[in-house]
Amino acid sequence: MSNVSTILSQLASEVGALLSDYSELDYVYDVEKNTFRTGQRRYGIGVEGGLSVDGTIKSITIDQTFFIKLTDCTANRSSDSSERVAISSLYDDFETIQKNIFQKKLGIPSVVLVVSELDMESPEKVGDNTIMLKGNFIIKHRNQTT
Repeated sequence: MSNVSTILSQLASEVGALLSDYSELDYVYDVEKNTFRTGQRRYGIGVEGGLSVDGTIKSITIDQTFFIKLTDCTANRSSDSSERVAISSLYDDFETIQKNIFQKKLGIPSVVLVVSELDMESPEKVGDNTIMLKGNFIIKHRNQTT
């Protein structure tokens, strides 16, 4: 299994265990394709580009961007109070995830060297009643060449 596959698998495991009341998104890269129901909380994990960086001899060291998307459905009401509550809750849940990921290196220190550069994007509406929060971070990982 490649490093990227290993990292994605471990991320899914970690997030699934930490946020047991969430289910996985069917479409991670195009979130609007998902069907959402009120009260449903979901997550998605993905990978973006990477860049090789200086490392040790006989290995390739890569800084690669991974992301986690959290969504929550809100009820349409006469104010945005349910949206504000959902956003606050998503940030709380993301903090739980980030503490685990940054401190434990996903539990695979032989592959993951460091997790860094958390970038939280602004919450956005997906459809009429779904809020999404996306966090990007860099995972420095190493592939042995011999």
